[in-house]
Amino acid sequence: MATTPNKPIQCLIFTPIPATKPRPPDAAFVYAWIGEKLCHKQPNPRKDHTMAINAPVRDYLKSRRSVGIGFLKDPGPTPDELAEILTIGTRVPDHGKFEPWRLILIEGDARVRAGEKLAEIQQRRRPDIDEAGLDMERRQFLPAPLTIGVLLSPKPNPKAPEMEQLLSAGNVCFNLSHAAFAMGFAAIWTNRWYGFDPEAQAMLGARGGERFVGFVHIGTPTAVIEDRDRPNLDRIVSRWGE
Repeated sequence: MATTPNKPIQCLIFTPIPATKPRPPDAAFVYAWIGEKLCHKQPNPRKDHTMAINAPVRDYLKSRRSVGIGFLKDPGPTPDELAEILTIGTRVPDHGKFEPWRLILIEGDARVRAGEKLAEIQQRRRPDIDEAGLDMERRQFLPAPLTIGVLLSPKPNPKAPEMEQLLSAGNVCFNLSHAAFAMGFAAIWTNRWYGFDPEAQAMLGARGGERFVGFVHIGTPTAVIEDRDRPNLDRIVSRWGE
C-alpha cells in the first residue's frame, strides 16, 4: 500500500468486544488512516492458520431435532429469556441492513383468541366443517406457550432483490429455533394454511405487502423425538467441473 512520506500512519483498531475481553491482535480489523483517506489493511496472518473447534456448537448442529407443537408445554421463556431469543433470532444475514422482516408474538390468552378467529374464518369458508375440525383450528397455537410469527416485510431495493430478503426472513425463523434450543427450550418451525391465506394473515398482524414465512412454536419439551433419516450427501452434493 502506497503511503505519503510526510503523513504518518495511525492505526485505528475497531472492535465491539469490551475492554475486559480484548480482541486478539491477529483477529482484529485494522485500518490505516492516511491523511483523510480510510483504507483497509490486512491483519497479520495467524501462524498456524487454524481455529479451535467449537465442539458444543458442532455437536448441537449435528443433533438438532424439531419438536412438534403437541410436545411443547409450559413453562415458556421468561421476558429476559424471550429478549435473548429475539436478539439471537434476528442476528442473520441481511444484505443492505434493510431488516426485511417483522415478528408477531402469540402467547398467553392471545393463543386462544387467535385460534377462535381462525375457527371463525374456516366456518365461513366451510359451512360443513364439524366441531372436531373447528376445535383443531382453535388449538393451532396450543399447547406451546409461545409462537413467533415471522413476516417477510420487503423493502424494495435493487441492491437486495426480494428473494434475498425472503431468505433473510427464513434465516430468522431458523435462528429463533436455534436460540430456543440454546436457552433450554425446544422448538419447531412450521407454516400452515393461515400463513398463506390473506384474510388469516391480516388477522394475525400482516400489513400490506407482507406475508408470513413461518411460525416458530417454542416451549418445554415433554418427549424425546426419534431422529429421522438425513440426506445422503452423495445424492445431493456435486463438484462443479466434474
